[in-house]
Amino acid sequence: MTDRAKKRLLLGVLAANILVTGAFWWRGSSPLLEHGAASSVLIAFGRLMGLALQLALLVQLILISRLPLIEKPFGFDKLNRAHRTVGYVLLASIVLHPLLLVWGYSLGAGTDAVTQFWEFWDAWPYVWLAVIGLDLILLIGILSLPWIRRKLKYGVWHGTHLLAYLAVGLAFRHQFSSEDLSSGWAYRYWYALNFTVFGVLIFFRFVRPFVLYVRHRFAVTRVVPESADVTSVHIGGRAMERFAFEPGQYVHVSFLKKGLREPHPFSLSKAPDGKELRLSIKNSGDFTSRVRSLLAPGVKLMLEGPFGRFTERAAETDKFLFIAGGIGITPIRSMLERLAAREADVALIYANRSPKDMVFKDELGAMGVRVHEVYSQDAPPGAERGFVDEEKVKRLVPDFLERDIYICGPPVMMDKLVAMFRALGVPKRRLHFEKFSY
Repeated sequence: MTDRAKKRLLLGVLAANILVTGAFWWRGSSPLLEHGAASSVLIAFGRLMGLALQLALLVQLILISRLPLIEKPFGFDKLNRAHRTVGYVLLASIVLHPLLLVWGYSLGAGTDAVTQFWEFWDAWPYVWLAVIGLDLILLIGILSLPWIRRKLKYGVWHGTHLLAYLAVGLAFRHQFSSEDLSSGWAYRYWYALNFTVFGVLIFFRFVRPFVLYVRHRFAVTRVVPESADVTSVHIGGRAMERFAFEPGQYVHVSFLKKGLREPHPFSLSKAPDGKELRLSIKNSGDFTSRVRSLLAPGVKLMLEGPFGRFTERAAETDKFLFIAGGIGITPIRSMLERLAAREADVALIYANRSPKDMVFKDELGAMGVRVHEVYSQDAPPGAERGFVDEEKVKRLVPDFLERDIYICGPPVMMDKLVAMFRALGVPKRRLHFEKFSY
């Protein structure tokens, strides 16, 4: 099955679940709408927002589950954007679900909203647990807003997101108190849907990495400085030939060492050789600044993956233009190794701040790859000065419209280049990139 067919199938499954959920709501709540009273209508739509809330939460859990069936056809970028979009639906539902119900029931009972809320808390089953769960989800949603998220360290952001599992557990039983789901096929369907999602999440986020660790016993074998701020971590283990990945893919790694246990995504900077993996990590924050000083041969690690569509498999042609910015060379270097071995038509534009920031120069030279070096500062003789732009691309690689174009670097650079190539007429399907922003 092609990736396009998989996408259609998965989107169809999502649409079917939305329609089925809507049908259960209509069956249970349409009498309230037919009643016509304002209180009844508010209650009906409050129930709908509750179902939307739980369905959005399940979609969020699937999106972060690392399920290959979803990750392979869509890729990290699209899943990340979908995760953020669904997050806004989640936030709106969290606000509207209790607001509409409190308003509707207080209107019907002729009481004030505060009194009605405390009646829910005291008399309705599992409401107090659901309120705590909703508060946790609301906290996560607020911390995920772009202008707040940018100020958070990755460890804080990741830690707060783990609260989502607790929130789901707290709110789980409450949802079955709704008349829309309290019996019959709706009850069985909702239980099956929840446990299917939880099962997928537990298996791919927790069980599968443990199985991989038991099978391969991953451990650091070497820590090699590549430049002043880039360190390569070589990883070995048992039966490494059985750990299959495509050049250009990445893994999530958690080193079993104090100070380095947070899982982080890193691209694999060497093509598969059946012996070891290599991660090349730039010092760009609290976690990465500790890699060189804390890691040593023998440190164990948990590994999830491989992931990503930033691979040769996504290409339409057999001609390639790679544009790397700084540490963005890591997945590209892995792909170049494979492509150079079969003498593919490859061009590389490699942008750095200065020559001392360039890594893998000797390795690229040994591959025979045509490299166009671009430096924003201290450009040596023969190299390009400034930034990668339209003029440079047209002059250095004049047949770029005939090539698949792979871009990896800082997000600002990637956004600029993607927009530039689209304006120059490069088809979207020939532009390949992935962002590792949280």
